[in-house]
Amino acid sequence: MNAVILMTKIPNKNSKTRLSTILSEEQRIMMSNNLIEKNLNAIKNYKVFLSLTPDELFDDYTKNSPYDCIRQTGDDIGQRMNNSIKEVLSCGYSKVILIGSDIIDFDCEIFDEAFDKLDTNDVVFSPTEDGGYSLIGMKKAYDVLFENKKYSNPNVENDLENSLIEHDLSYYKLKETHDVDTDIDFIKYISQSKNVKLLGKGEYNSNYLIDGDYLIRIARGSQMHLTNQIEYEYNALKFLEQSKVTPKVYDVKKDEMSGICYLTEEYLIGRDLNYHTDLEIAAYLLSQIHSLDVTGQDFIKAGSPFNMMFDEFTQMFSHYQKWDKKNNATEEKISNMLKYIKNLGLDSTLENPCLINTELNNKNFIIGDKSYVIDWEKPIIGEREQDLAHFLAPTTTFWKTDVIFDNDIMDDFLDEYDNLSKTKVDRKKFVKYLLFTCLRGITWCSMAYTQYVDENRDNGFTFEKIKAYLSDGFLDNIWEFIKANDFSNSAGV
Repeated sequence: MNAVILMTKIPNKNSKTRLSTILSEEQRIMMSNNLIEKNLNAIKNYKVFLSLTPDELFDDYTKNSPYDCIRQTGDDIGQRMNNSIKEVLSCGYSKVILIGSDIIDFDCEIFDEAFDKLDTNDVVFSPTEDGGYSLIGMKKAYDVLFENKKYSNPNVENDLENSLIEHDLSYYKLKETHDVDTDIDFIKYISQSKNVKLLGKGEYNSNYLIDGDYLIRIARGSQMHLTNQIEYEYNALKFLEQSKVTPKVYDVKKDEMSGICYLTEEYLIGRDLNYHTDLEIAAYLLSQIHSLDVTGQDFIKAGSPFNMMFDEFTQMFSHYQKWDKKNNATEEKISNMLKYIKNLGLDSTLENPCLINTELNNKNFIIGDKSYVIDWEKPIIGEREQDLAHFLAPTTTFWKTDVIFDNDIMDDFLDEYDNLSKTKVDRKKFVKYLLFTCLRGITWCSMAYTQYVDENRDNGFTFEKIKAYLSDGFLDNIWEFIKANDFSNSAGV
């Protein structure tokens, strides 16, 4: 008699945590369940045992299971595999194969071949691309194959082969299989490509290069609290294609295994924008985008832009205000700036509407033989002055490059934009957006700071920059910048 053991973690919030960089908790649980079902279907012709962990979920998970279920026991994965194989062999089965649940390409044929090869070999196994193995089969238990072994490293398969040779055990190596443990594994699976490269991760998205030819973009969340973030981006990019200065978008796809949606778009070659040399290029690109007619377009619309921005400020800042670790002096400085900004006036109507990026920085540009504006994560129908102000604001330029523009440089940029654009910039409105943008950057940092500290996030570049933005020196400089550019005689604390 032959039996297959499917060894798996019972799907729960801790399932496939290495995929949490691209999949939500719900999506990870869904994928775990679907992988189990897929692999159960591949072994349906054989007697099946489920070897399960964690123990506290065992009873609830198995109470209605049509399969024989056993508990995983042992201090490490090697012991748990060995004990599972021993338990099933003790039930009288002559050949036993154990598999993992996170393999994406098991089929019926590999199990037929495995059992057949066990007629003439002591052990069969299937290597995985990452240096491990996904399947191991035998007619009797061999403790030496599992004792004193290190797992979750690229030498697992080699260690197994060395042990087989050392103990004079015959073996047969089956075809290579592929697991889905990491974000790169996942992208290889959905793209059906082995040539995958991470291009970059933002706070809410990840971008991968496929075969050096096109991009896959995954949204891990939505700053606009959209349930259809990727579809929204896709529609924006389709609309923007007529500008000829944004990436071509190919498709929106859905992975049925996890439920996640993603888009595919063209890969553009070039470099980041240089604030010192490329401002004329930026003026041209933005003038082309802002010239598009948005009549009848179904994008989020900033009906009262300053009210919307101020509401966003106060919502973000509230996280810091309610935080038990806040710095009172920092809270007071930001509160005073918010009062000052509010007195500049929040009521306004949307004039000369266009599609705006809302988050323009030098990383949103690809500069090359042909140049583009990329990363359309948060586009809305708004005013060109908001986009231009965000692009030039000190809280934007200082983030990645430590550049802060003086008024002469900003004026020269706006003059160049006016020469290229059908609609001229309202300079007074631009300044108002400039000041509001400074507060947007500061309040976002206040919110992000609470998250980085409470969630013990990586203390890398972003966290260091957030701390710099909340320092007394930087806040004082922004405060002086706001007052120096104030156009209103009514503003005051």
